[in-house]
Amino acid sequence: MKNLVAREPFLASYICEQMTNIVGRLTMGSAPAEAIQEAHEHFLQLILLSLEASRQGHFELWKDAAEGEHLRKITEQDEAAAAAEEDEDDGGSEVSDVEF
Repeated sequence: MKNLVAREPFLASYICEQMTNIVGRLTMGSAPAEAIQEAHEHFLQLILLSLEASRQGHFELWKDAAEGEHLRKITEQDEAAAAAEEDEDDGGSEVSDVEF
């Protein structure tokens, strides 16, 4: 939970609040204290593991796009397209600088 608090404080706060609501409802329903504690631990573990798995999945999906060949290829393509547009514009009439 400490890692989640450091990365996503608002999400961690929301999860804690909702877990408190669940525990409160179980308590009001006269569930045994041991069962409430086990349910709290189980639900929290389920939520945290699901979030971590999702985070790792997103990382694997996008890791090459952040700083790698994929991003470099996109940048090179954009630069080439911009250079081609400039070459096309050089053949036409020039537009004077107009301020809007």
